[in-house]
Amino acid sequence: GGELAHHLRRLYDYMSIRLIEANVNNVSEKLSEVAMLLFQLKSGWEGIEEEVRNMAQQNKVRPPEEMVSYGKV
Repeated sequence: GGELAHHLRRLYDYMSIRLIEANVNNVSEKLSEVAMLLFQLKSGWEGIEEEVRNMAQQNKVRPPEEMVSYGKV
């Protein structure tokens, strides 16, 4: 996992707690906070994918389609 996995785990734990708090206390602001964090994460992963695609076009790495990812074999 490494450092990135550790930080992501902490972020996912934080978001889980915020979702529970939002549900228990009926606070929509906490839902908005988690939605914003998830959007930022998604944008980051998409940026990484784009960078890998660019590197693949320059033959520096394999295309993302050839890499193993979660949910794909």
